[in-house]
Amino acid sequence: MSEYQLSTFEGRTLMLRPCVSAARPQVQVAILSTRGNIIETVTIEAGDVLGLSRGAGRVAREANARFAFARQMEETRDAERYRAALARNPWLQAERSAREERGLK
Repeated sequence: MSEYQLSTFEGRTLMLRPCVSAARPQVQVAILSTRGNIIETVTIEAGDVLGLSRGAGRVAREANARFAFARQMEETRDAERYRAALARNPWLQAERSAREERGLK
């Protein structure tokens, strides 16, 4: 495999390819624009790729945990806002029998 490309959700691409310009084996990590132009490139030693992968996995787990927490907080806030809106609505505060007396269901 001469290079590996991973598409992102923004339309950009993360590209990994071997680099032979140094005395030690190296890997070039590049970000490609939506048109295929290189935006940024970093060269790291091939031995550091495994550590980079482990670090990326840890960061991904933390990102998922933060996202889940933010979603839970958003759902809680939305539920509280919904309950507050129901409490402010005079049509929904009465019991069903009182609403039916006024011709409402």
